[in-house]
Amino acid sequence: MGQDNALVVIGLFIGRYHVLGRYSESCGRICPSGILCTIIGCISIYGMLFATGTLLYGDYVLATVLFTISIVSGVSLIFLWQGIVGKQQDEQDGASVDS
Repeated sequence: MGQDNALVVIGLFIGRYHVLGRYSESCGRICPSGILCTIIGCISIYGMLFATGTLLYGDYVLATVLFTISIVSGVSLIFLWQGIVGKQQDEQDGASVDS
């Protein structure tokens, strides 16, 4: 019983989780992109952190490579995020037209 209550609470928190244990259609399309954004964001942040550390230790070539990776992943994250927000707005516009 406690596990079922926990699932309901988590479901209410996320807002896209049905009590029966299935994700809604919109989350099914957006969640993989959200996971990809999380991974790319981690690469960007850790790349910047490691680049700063290697720069402080004087390894300028590796620091430049890590800064470049961090910036490229940050820019790709911005484009990916705009795609996700665009999908959500399209779904909201479609839902308002259907109503």
